[in-house]
Amino acid sequence: MIKNIVFDVGKVLIDWYPFETMEQLGFSKDVMDTIRKYIFDSGEWSREDEGLMTRDELKDYFASLMPKYKENMRLFYDHATDSIRPRDYVKPLIGKLKSMGYKVYVLSNFGESAMLTGVRMGGINFLEDLDGYLFSYEIHKVKPNPEIYEALYERYELNPEECLFIDDLKENIEGARATGMDGIVFESIEQLHSELISRGIDIRL
Repeated sequence: MIKNIVFDVGKVLIDWYPFETMEQLGFSKDVMDTIRKYIFDSGEWSREDEGLMTRDELKDYFASLMPKYKENMRLFYDHATDSIRPRDYVKPLIGKLKSMGYKVYVLSNFGESAMLTGVRMGGINFLEDLDGYLFSYEIHKVKPNPEIYEALYERYELNPEECLFIDDLKENIEGARATGMDGIVFESIEQLHSELISRGIDIRL
């Protein structure tokens, strides 16, 4: 029996538009393409999520990779969370689930600075509505590493068989299932409604 609903954050509860931010900062296409190549397509991008590098350390690292555009890169990093926006269903969805008696948690790959500026202080804070949350930087592990799921169960004394995980990435759902927690690959709020209803959880708002 499902008692706990666990959400990912990015592309499930919030959207992020980094290239919109870059356009607002007046960056050229060449600058944006360079940032995409050396930051977004880099394996180092996840180091902040893992809590292994601070934002300032990453800025210095990326600046060393793109000396021609190092000032643009630093400026982007300082404004990277400006275009984080909550999806309009977030607070009603959490409220509906809680009113139905479910506990609601978040499990997300997020760096500390991004979490603080983009979620907690960004005017879109939904953390206070939750029963708990765990961000990857706290334990230096990212999904789909089984240790991050186990850490959530341990922190809140959860039985994985009583949890349902909602994430936009198939590999993260597979990681959850490997630890005993069922999951739904999120595609849209309408699809999520159907999936939950099929499990006896009618969250239509």
